[in-house]
Amino acid sequence: MKYRIIVSAVIFKEALILLGRKEKDRGPYPNTWHIPGGGVDLEKETCDEAVVREVREETCLEVKNLEKIHWDTGVEPSKHGEMTYYIFLVYRCEYEKGDLVASDDLEQLEWVAIGNLKNYTLSNPTALLFKKINLLN
Repeated sequence: MKYRIIVSAVIFKEALILLGRKEKDRGPYPNTWHIPGGGVDLEKETCDEAVVREVREETCLEVKNLEKIHWDTGVEPSKHGEMTYYIFLVYRCEYEKGDLVASDDLEQLEWVAIGNLKNYTLSNPTALLFKKINLLN
């Protein structure tokens, strides 16, 4: 089994949280909503650097005030179908600047009010995270 370290960001802009939707049939958790993030290359970057890079690549946004808030693990098929052990490192951060543009492996981005999170088909890790940090009942 392979393993991957994944960093992701709960990005706040006032009372809104940024969610991105994966393309249909692409990678783990296809056609679901999740927080932006991706893999860490530990030979080239720290986890803090990786989360800033991943947010920039997936959303074209810059973030500030990084705070490590949670970690978790899970076993899911990779985008190549191979079972992979994931280690998820989650950051809380704030929108700093930039125009929201879906890029990389996201096809849609939305700023969502916390009370509306229940109306989205969230990926398993995102739904579990939101429950654990009291953003979703």
